[in-house]
Amino acid sequence: YSLYYNYGDQYGSYGVQELEQFSMKATGSADIQDHAIQFGFEYEKRTDRSWFTAPVGLWGLARQLTNFHIQELDLANPYIIENGTFDTIYYDRLNKKESQSRFDWSLREKFNIGEIEYVDIDSYNPDDLSIDMFSADELNQNGLVSYYGYDYKGNKLTSSASINDFFFERIDRDGDGEVDDYARNIGAYEPIYTAGYIQDKFAFDDLIFNIGLRVDRFDANQSVLADEYCLYQSYTAGSNADLLTDPNYQRPNGIGDDYVVYVNDLENPTEIVGYRNGRDWYDQNGELIVDPIGLAQATTSGQITPYLVSTEDSIPVFSDYEPQTTFSPRISFSFPISDEAQFFAHYDVITQRPPSGNRIEPIDYLYIEDRVGALINNPNLKSEKTVDFELGFAQTLNLKSSLTISAFYRELRDMIQIVKTN
Repeated sequence: YSLYYNYGDQYGSYGVQELEQFSMKATGSADIQDHAIQFGFEYEKRTDRSWFTAPVGLWGLARQLTNFHIQELDLANPYIIENGTFDTIYYDRLNKKESQSRFDWSLREKFNIGEIEYVDIDSYNPDDLSIDMFSADELNQNGLVSYYGYDYKGNKLTSSASINDFFFERIDRDGDGEVDDYARNIGAYEPIYTAGYIQDKFAFDDLIFNIGLRVDRFDANQSVLADEYCLYQSYTAGSNADLLTDPNYQRPNGIGDDYVVYVNDLENPTEIVGYRNGRDWYDQNGELIVDPIGLAQATTSGQITPYLVSTEDSIPVFSDYEPQTTFSPRISFSFPISDEAQFFAHYDVITQRPPSGNRIEPIDYLYIEDRVGALINNPNLKSEKTVDFELGFAQTLNLKSSLTISAFYRELRDMIQIVKTN
């Protein structure tokens, strides 16, 4: 089924959202001698799309971008106008074409305005303008659009868009056969969830058992950072990098080939100051440390510095989300000691898919340097898990009351929380 929403508010916001879901469920049961068996299967695939813009903010951005390339005068080319008594020196506007915005170019192209003619953007009617006159980067950089499953103009994507498409794909805006602006397409969020279970209820002597197993498989079906602590490709201890092949370098004992290497300077590394294996940090001697602040203090910048393969402009390194399969055993039994009293116990493992904060936002990585302290979704979130155990005794006192005494233990694992990652 599909759900479509168009929404707006008093602050001038407008958007559209589309939620699609395809699911299959099958259940069955069978009685075999003293066993009451139940089983089932479930498959679900969602396709979520959303597009949002702030139309009022578009006017402010249009004012900033219009005439930006002609704000200076061409002082190198004056011309004189003689009027009989006084001579007047005039200058044309200096045309810095490399600074011209996409919106300004689109405006002049649409209304046949000269390149150095001053444009009063507020003289235009909103019906004369459209959002596709901006480039995707102009809107994204100023936070005036938010989208996935649609392009930045609000058109529904008819094909998938990978993370590489977002960073590399360009489009021909001028119709001259040459690529111009980045498309910045972001694919829809399409997680896949599969589950199956089997349960058996039977009696053994005076004990009544209920035993089952549920298997859940969750695939976020999206790209995730290859290394949550490092955006770009880094050398590991087994690499053939200069510092690692230096005759004077000796790798500490216990440091594996896949351990990430940290150095003292980003542009000109001359010393290895530490290592990391997953979330475990080590100093330059291979000793496990609790706080990696010492690695930062040993650098020229005062910040933790990985040994990067390239310090030139590059994009973050991503990999595919690794589907998570969780086995959830469920065991319960009761032991009646009379018609009015019984002992009981159960052990359950319950899982829940990430409820929020796990859809990848490529724009966050594109402008990460400008968003210091901002919250970034973690597309690599795993399912939350609850482990529950209970043991108790129940006694019927009379027709209107009963007494239950129980002891229980509950453990929450992989709960979602906000963490600071350097």
